[in-house]
Amino acid sequence: MKNYVGLCISVVALIFVGLGCNKLAAVGSVNLFEGDNAAKAASAIKSKVGSDKVNVISVELRKSEMVITIQSPKNPKDIDKYTYKNGTVTGPEPVQVVSMGDLNMTGDKYDTTDIGDIGFAAVPATVKQAIEASQLENAQVDLISMDDEVPDGGTIGKSRLVLKWRLFVESPRGRKDFWADKNGKLNPKGF
Repeated sequence: MKNYVGLCISVVALIFVGLGCNKLAAVGSVNLFEGDNAAKAASAIKSKVGSDKVNVISVELRKSEMVITIQSPKNPKDIDKYTYKNGTVTGPEPVQVVSMGDLNMTGDKYDTTDIGDIGFAAVPATVKQAIEASQLENAQVDLISMDDEVPDGGTIGKSRLVLKWRLFVESPRGRKDFWADKNGKLNPKGF
């Protein structure tokens, strides 16, 4: 009888330990499309960079991960990548320079936007608006890609590029893409 009671207590203890570990594992996974999580992730990346001004070249934002490519504050010709996932920031990871003939796309060749000028706090509202505008059944945003584009009505070489968001809305029955400005103001006309 003692062995049976001891076995039951051990099994119950293992169940509680297993449940506790699952709860702890869930603490690190964050939905960056909810609340102020994207803004917190961007702030954590800025802290890791350790500079007052962080010149962003591009951002890839998914529910579980934010990847920001920046002009290195130590050497403006260098490009670094930082990743936020499960509450942790990794980086800098050096990014190879793209070469096209005699042109080397070093960090100083890109138009950049200061990380503080990007409306990460608007991510949840913009995601919701894009899903509603898509009118797709069971839609969700898979990716928000942010990089410099030609401004509306502008032409390449005639004006400075501006940071725009591209939202990829997907459903089992289709896909629609939308643009938003750097503050998350959505253009409700898909392209």
